[in-house]
Amino acid sequence: TLTLTKTKQSETTQQRQDHESAAQALFVKARQCAEDGRINEAGSFILQALGHEVALDVLDLRFFN
Repeated sequence: TLTLTKTKQSETTQQRQDHESAAQALFVKARQCAEDGRINEAGSFILQALGHEVALDVLDLRFFN
């Protein structure tokens, strides 16, 4: 049981890091697009990044409950 718990914690930690990295990269792309005047494309990147942030919240809810 302890091994299973540690494995789940490791998987959750990796998933969190993946979502955080993806969100940060998408926000950077959004900023670049906005600065270049490509507002629609920037908005799309922002929505994708927010999707990753929602996924982080879901992971937190599953982990802590």
